[in-house]
Amino acid sequence: IGQQSGIPVHITHFYQRAPSTGGGNRLLQLVEGASQEGMDVTFDSYPYIYGSTRLLIVFPDWVHEGGPAGVREVLSSQEARKRLREEVEPRAPSWHDMWLTHFKKPEHHLYEGKSVAEIADAMMTHPVDAISDLLLEEDLQVCYVAAGANGNSLPAFVTHPLSMVGSDAVLLGDYPSPRTYGCFPVILAEYVREERQMSLPMAIRKMTSFPAQRLGIQDRGLLRDGMMADITVIQPDEVKAPATRTQPKQNPVGIPYVIVNGEIVVDGGKHTGALPGVALRHRVR
Repeated sequence: IGQQSGIPVHITHFYQRAPSTGGGNRLLQLVEGASQEGMDVTFDSYPYIYGSTRLLIVFPDWVHEGGPAGVREVLSSQEARKRLREEVEPRAPSWHDMWLTHFKKPEHHLYEGKSVAEIADAMMTHPVDAISDLLLEEDLQVCYVAAGANGNSLPAFVTHPLSMVGSDAVLLGDYPSPRTYGCFPVILAEYVREERQMSLPMAIRKMTSFPAQRLGIQDRGLLRDGMMADITVIQPDEVKAPATRTQPKQNPVGIPYVIVNGEIVVDGGKHTGALPGVALRHRVR
């Protein structure tokens, strides 16, 4: 599309999927080849193997065709369930490595952070039936986290010259992806300090000025007169990300101050309660 249209291309969440092997270099070579041919192409990656999103995404497209009402109708049909058991199994992450979160009903809280396999065993049913029942009872709002990236090739994506570091976050449930709290501290602690896979200036650029410039956000990403004062103060020798798969809601260590739009929002490692942030809207020119 980028080649035919001439518009810049940015690939988000770019990584080699697990458990595939040997394909990481091929993916990077595709991007490098396009760049060498003159295409304006970049990508972003995050330094965790875990991905997270709404549980509904594991179902094939035909389930979603009727909107939320149609989804409920499909999941309530035993005939459709039979088809889903055949189709979802090959496309879903391993039921043992896929844990659920964001349950609103008290009777479902015991399933927070449990794998689909564990939940299905507890409910004495097939995993597809277990998630279908839970989605129907939870107004389709359950989320999941699963290991989706190949950890062996991930550093090659994160450190690549055309890549920047970026992550979204699903701030729902008691067991979100650990990258929700640790994406950027992991870069500083592991990729820079411990493993020396990139320099500190390179890491900072990948997390600040590079994405800002790529998205056309002209007043952020650099410490410069006239720019918005978005500043993160780090302690390079101490910064780390304690968040884990089983204890994901842990704030990073070694980040004593964060300033957003000129206002301190983290002071001494603790949130001040201030909320000066705003949504950044890119204006088409």
